[in-house]
Amino acid sequence: MALKLGYFIHKAFTGELIVRMTLPKPPRLGSLVVTAGGVEVGVLTDVIGPVNKPFAVVKPFKPDVSLRDSEVLFIKPRPRRRRRGGRK
Repeated sequence: MALKLGYFIHKAFTGELIVRMTLPKPPRLGSLVVTAGGVEVGVLTDVIGPVNKPFAVVKPFKPDVSLRDSEVLFIKPRPRRRRRGGRK
């Protein structure tokens, strides 16, 4: 199950993607960002803007990423790591 990150706004001059976030709590930096079809777009690198309307900055894997305006992007959850060992 993927979490809805927000809506694609535009591509910055540096090549990074700017996304209007809809999540109440910002996800971890380094999270994988995917489209609704499951295509991997890039990695979340920063959260900027005001607290009540933040933007996410995504570093794309390919410089020629083509996204439509207001396209919905999602955060792909990482698989949980199995804890090994423990207290004895």
